[in-house]
Amino acid sequence: MSYSQNHQPTWILAEKAPPSFFRQFPELPPVVAQLLYNRRLLSQEQVDEFFSPDYHTHVHDPFLFRDMEGAVARVFQALDQEETIVVYGDYDVDGVAGAAILLTTLKRLGAGKVHVHLPHREKEGYGLNEEAVREFIRMRASLLITVDCGIANAEEVKQAKDGGMDVIIVDHHKPKEEVPPANFILHCGIEGERYPFRKLSGGGTAFKFAQALLARSLSSHEAFEKWMLDLVALSTVADMVELMGENRTLVRYGLMVLNKTQRRGLRALLRRIGRSLGTITAEDISWKIAPRLNAAGRMDHANAALELVMADSDEEADRLANLIHEQNNERQRETEQMVKEIRERIGEVPDSQKGICVFGESWSPALLGLTAGRIEREFARPVFIVTFSQGRWVGSGRGPAGVDLVSLLEAVHERVPLTRFGGHAQACGFSLDKGSKEAFLEVFHDVAQNMLADFTPEVTLDLEAELTLRDITWDIVDMLVKFEPFGVGNPRPHFLIPSCEVAGIQRVGNGESHLKMRVQERGGGVVRSAIGFGHGAEWGERLRVGDVVDLACEIGINEWNGNREIQMKIIDIRMSE
Repeated sequence: MSYSQNHQPTWILAEKAPPSFFRQFPELPPVVAQLLYNRRLLSQEQVDEFFSPDYHTHVHDPFLFRDMEGAVARVFQALDQEETIVVYGDYDVDGVAGAAILLTTLKRLGAGKVHVHLPHREKEGYGLNEEAVREFIRMRASLLITVDCGIANAEEVKQAKDGGMDVIIVDHHKPKEEVPPANFILHCGIEGERYPFRKLSGGGTAFKFAQALLARSLSSHEAFEKWMLDLVALSTVADMVELMGENRTLVRYGLMVLNKTQRRGLRALLRRIGRSLGTITAEDISWKIAPRLNAAGRMDHANAALELVMADSDEEADRLANLIHEQNNERQRETEQMVKEIRERIGEVPDSQKGICVFGESWSPALLGLTAGRIEREFARPVFIVTFSQGRWVGSGRGPAGVDLVSLLEAVHERVPLTRFGGHAQACGFSLDKGSKEAFLEVFHDVAQNMLADFTPEVTLDLEAELTLRDITWDIVDMLVKFEPFGVGNPRPHFLIPSCEVAGIQRVGNGESHLKMRVQERGGGVVRSAIGFGHGAEWGERLRVGDVVDLACEIGINEWNGNREIQMKIIDIRMSE
């Protein structure tokens, strides 16, 4: 990421661990101990789990869920009596992966009457909807399983039960005050739940359900179970849940499976984007795989993503991979246009303004969250983007850490009734009636100003530790590899390298937009290479050989023609004082 001069971030260096913590881990380099301290890994047991996650030790028993026994028994009743089962997912990667996990498992257990329904993002919206439930009643379905949704759908669950269905909710979103009257709820964060890990994704929760179902039916099921971990990794990384604890173990093993996946669709998609099995990382999921799978639901229907991961022929897999790739290209073009238009509407935002809300008449509802996220990263405060669709206003919000958007919407809802709303603390969705625009804007800004009175909007850059160029050794690089997979809760570390003397500088890449540097300790000494993507235009003009700068950077490896060297990836630059 590069920053414009108008939005230079404030650098925040992590608090240094106390001397006692370094003494607790004398075998570790101080910088590694500091990174562990930053992640609040304070005991030997926590450190051991982090560096050596073990599938049998650190993946919890699914029957620790309080409703798991009952949910499993209800599914086997449905299988024994050949009932019609509906799996109702969501249109994002998490929901698609969760639905695929349960569909795969139910088919393995012999289900002959299982249907999957993924809602159309624009026509049906997020979560259960009345028309879909009516269709399930007409189908005479007797068991409805929601995946990555349902916990906010009390009325629709009542409707399903009144129509003769039992309901199992498999979800992880923030519960509302009224808990749906489902027969069984598998949700690691709901009040009274005893499951020891609280941050599973929707697909991760579906996997726990699958584990339990398989354990009750098959004497030898672990191999089949583990081959679904590629979907768990996709779900967990794409939905940006914390990659610590059980999630870290599931993703670590999930990446192993993804790198030798048997799914024809995923293999075809990886070929289409030029990635090879054996090289896929969590960051590839975030930046290459998940956006394309999500594009199916944004540009048309998420069924294409589900069909891709379930494809059973190479021909079908290639067709769907090409379709989804092109949909993603279209999504990128439309998103850029929306961001440009929204930025122009926003203009300058005073520091005193706590939130941003922009209404538009003709934006794609499917792209609201993406654009809100882009604007939020630039202005570092809650951002709601709203458009008119299907006779009502629909919106999506994104917010910085420390701001609970669902609580903010609840406060708005008390004064301007919303037709629907829900989500996570930093990502939410909502809808409101056609005539409520002006009232919503007024109340939103009033609520934001009051609820966030002590919140200071500020673009920040978190730095984990201060290093010298001499500290950057192959031993440190090798230790950093052990911190993978990186993601929420375990970000790729950014370091402060102060007082670097510029020994060489050139602009490279298309349009000379990137910056390539050699830096050394002041007065000579250790020399390192550094690359700054997107920094060429600004710093390529400002810097000269001999200048002394502070660098915020990542530390990695540059490989070319069989050679390997330590390379610093520049995140931000400032002139040394």
